[in-house]
Amino acid sequence: MVKGIHNKSQNDQILKYLENHSYITSLDAVREIGCLRLAARISDMEKRGIRFIHQPVIVENRYGQKCKVMSYALADCEVVYE
Repeated sequence: MVKGIHNKSQNDQILKYLENHSYITSLDAVREIGCLRLAARISDMEKRGIRFIHQPVIVENRYGQKCKVMSYALADCEVVYE
């Protein structure tokens, strides 16, 4: 869990997470922030004028199978996808 952000809104927590990470996925949001609806929070912030890059990334699921998930990064930052 991201430290020092327990009293902030989920949108603030997502932005704080992105200060220290290149991008966030739904699984990151659940594990680190407790946010179950990342796409909705991203949409909320985009309506407020915050720009994001939407990029599919390939990850392994719990069975070791490769699958695509959406990742989000701040548009004004350099993104490094692994």
